Amino acid sequence: MLDGTVSISTHRSDFGARAARAGLWGLMALVVVCVLGLVLHEGRGVAPTQKQTVAPSGAGAGGFASVFIQRWLPAGEGSESDLQPFMSTVPTLTAKANIRFAAQTPVVLSSDEVRSGYWSVLLAVNEVAKDRAGKLQPAGTHWYRVPVAEAGTTGTGPGSNDTIVWQVTSAPYEVPAPTSAEALTNSVYSDAGVSTTGPIGDTSQRFLDAYLTGQGELARYTSPDVSIAPVTPPSATKVTVSSIAAKPVDGDAQNATEVPPDGTTVHVLVHATVVGSGGATIPMDYPLTLRSRDGRWEVLSLDPAPSTERRTSEPGRQTPDATDSQPSGSAVPTP
Repeated sequence: MLDGTVSISTHRSDFGARAARAGLWGLMALVVVCVLGLVLHEGRGVAPTQKQTVAPSGAGAGGFASVFIQRWLPAGEGSESDLQPFMSTVPTLTAKANIRFAAQTPVVLSSDEVRSGYWSVLLAVNEVAKDRAGKLQPAGTHWYRVPVAEAGTTGTGPGSNDTIVWQVTSAPYEVPAPTSAEALTNSVYSDAGVSTTGPIGDTSQRFLDAYLTGQGELARYTSPDVSIAPVTPPSATKVTVSSIAAKPVDGDAQNATEVPPDGTTVHVLVHATVVGSGGATIPMDYPLTLRSRDGRWEVLSLDPAPSTERRTSEPGRQTPDATDSQPSGSAVPTP
């Protein structure tokens, strides 16, 4: 009985050991499978890096034209190579080089897409030119049309900008300054001026003194819920309110010698003469909104722009909506 019992116990012990070893190997296999699955899953989740396509735009064409015109103006005989990075075909130049220049960076007024990838850029250029003594003199503002076309993208590689390549397809040409048959006036303000010595004039004068010269506390002349920052450092030494125009309100409150009831709002255009820190006298127009409170006018806002109304040259008659028309000098050669 004892031998049989021992034999059975040993048999069971061996069986348990083998089961434990089998379980351990199974667990290790499961871990390996899980790790491989995770790696494969992450590999499928990461998309390959793709080159981003840069879409051509009027801003890009305009910027390229602006840089080009600064090279074009001083170009002349013998300097054709300066234009090769910009033009598909550089014309033969016969004029003397380095006579005309752009005084500042040209301004892009419009970029009109003639067809896909092809733009007509209108530039305004303040020019200077050498006189007979070789000194630079102001040569006025000139307006140019520059035809600019997309010419592909830069190649990939280390240091590549990966951007649109532009080319000027032909020499730029001068056009007249843009004009309009309509006149924008501040006609919404009354023709009769508001007194500069009345309540509105007094508040306007004191507000501009504090705003431009730093004389006085600006918050004293603004509504309690309004925060207007003064010009810092002060840009003027003296401000004189010369005249004030206003949008008419009920009861002509803008002209009243007594401040109307609280909450009355009036929009004014203050014409001021400002003496700058350098002594120069400059006319400035300030569009203000004022509101009455506690028997005085306070500045509610310094408006972004005066109100305007489209009019013909004949006072009192509004101009109808303008029809679309092709501006002079807008034709563009086909590349």
